[in-house]
Amino acid sequence: LLISPVEAIKISSKKALETLNTKYSNRFSADALKTLKQGIENDLKGQGPDIDFEKFLAILIQIANQMKMQICDNVKRAFFAADLDQDEVINFFEFTILFRHIERERISEEESKKLFFKETDMVSQERGENVLSLNRFSIVCLQGGYFSDEKLNEFMNQTSPYEKIQNFTDLRQFWAKRAEELKTIFVACGEYNQFFKHSLFVLGKKLQDNTAYEKEIQDTIWISYLLIENEVHRLALEFVANTFLSEELGFIKERSDEVILMS
Repeated sequence: LLISPVEAIKISSKKALETLNTKYSNRFSADALKTLKQGIENDLKGQGPDIDFEKFLAILIQIANQMKMQICDNVKRAFFAADLDQDEVINFFEFTILFRHIERERISEEESKKLFFKETDMVSQERGENVLSLNRFSIVCLQGGYFSDEKLNEFMNQTSPYEKIQNFTDLRQFWAKRAEELKTIFVACGEYNQFFKHSLFVLGKKLQDNTAYEKEIQDTIWISYLLIENEVHRLALEFVANTFLSEELGFIKERSDEVILMS
């Protein structure tokens, strides 16, 4: 019995590129989409306006696997950076701080809180609180497409040019002074609790170590520092706003009481 060879299925290269833009723009980074398009364009050379469907799938799968590996690395980096107390799990405060300052454009604070309690998979033996393991955290982030390479790099490069600490080297050099300043702000805001106290201690311990850290570890420590910096700025602004509002309301009440007495 002779079987005729199946003719290769061709698809329009234009349609393939349109599909990438419309269906995968929210799943792949701009760099990954660019690589996919380049692969298709290279495959099209000398073959006319159509591309072999199997080759298109092969290119897509290859880039998807590369992206998956990259995202896994990014998720691990985000996890260990957010693990501010270094207990190898993510608690509620760490989870909300991480999402609040890095993924706030994609998920609201209320939604991130609901997400934490929905996905929590462990209970801390030490404190009896719900926590997330690295495995569960990774699944959540991979499914949601959180903490891409672009997003983490954007967060790591957000420092103001007027700030003294611009990078990991500066952080190591000026940490002792900055740690005292952060502590002072936490105390003034009434937020110097055990969590932040221990977080500053853990970060300081890493920075005092003279180990020549690899860049990945330096990036993780740098993200931890920026999370604390962003959180202390938020708390300070919130404290000032609440204090000002309380004073304004108090002033209005006093004037209202005077008007009532006079009438």
